[in-house]
Amino acid sequence: MRRPYLILFFLVFVAAGCATASGSSGDEPRRDRNLITREEIEALPTLTGYQIVQRLRPAWLRSRGPVGGGSGYARVFQDGMEMGDLGSLRNITSESIQRLRFIPATDATTRFGTGYTGGIIEIITRG
Repeated sequence: MRRPYLILFFLVFVAAGCATASGSSGDEPRRDRNLITREEIEALPTLTGYQIVQRLRPAWLRSRGPVGGGSGYARVFQDGMEMGDLGSLRNITSESIQRLRFIPATDATTRFGTGYTGGIIEIITRG
């Protein structure tokens, strides 16, 4: 008679251990930490590209440390062309940005060559 209760307890215990805990309701899409979408930009007041990154993904603005002679800060590209250092983000307003993407150093090296030890912040403008 005790055996069915033990089996039931064991099954409940195993099922509870297999359940996944999630901090969200499951209805919200996961946010890509390397992407700022147009929807995220529109939720903010009119800002410069630098202010957008500063508010939504501040880690993109941090130095990765001086590696291989580079400063360790990300470089800025706009529509596939290199614009310069992080200060370049101050020259573009939110109205003209479709999305922003952070490209880590290893991927930046593969796509654009060496010298991007801090990665790349890529601006895709609205067309």
